[in-house]
Amino acid sequence: MEQLLVALLLWIGQHSSFDYEPSMGVPNVEQVSQLELARLYVGSEGNSRGFASEEVYQSLVSGLEAIYAANLNTIYLGEKVDVGTEYGRSVLVHELVHFLQDVHEHHAKVSCGQALEKDAYFTQADYMLEHDIKPPFTRFTVLMRSHCEGDAF
Repeated sequence: MEQLLVALLLWIGQHSSFDYEPSMGVPNVEQVSQLELARLYVGSEGNSRGFASEEVYQSLVSGLEAIYAANLNTIYLGEKVDVGTEYGRSVLVHELVHFLQDVHEHHAKVSCGQALEKDAYFTQADYMLEHDIKPPFTRFTVLMRSHCEGDAF
């Protein structure tokens, strides 16, 4: 797994504005059930993440494939994500962007955590298109998922 993570991080470094050096290390990766993934995502606080709407929040939870827990330096993959496929690797690319955002402290540069999603989705889409996979999300979807309350569109 570590070789795959380094290879994907180097790809991200070549195809985005995120620098990666192997000395930065790699996050841990764990595969968990969908129920556990949702529990990890929501946490004990419920919907306190500042989503634009409850509908956006419910949509994200129901379609959740993976999360990066910065405080644990761990990517949690849902049980249906197969990193042996290019699609599964694209999910990993998305979460590795969050790892790099954490390493580079991008959270301090945005008005809410959701704003970090834009880079992750667009980099994932680039990876998918390079591997002849049509992304299952649109630019509009990404803008909705990365919108912070109070920000203009």
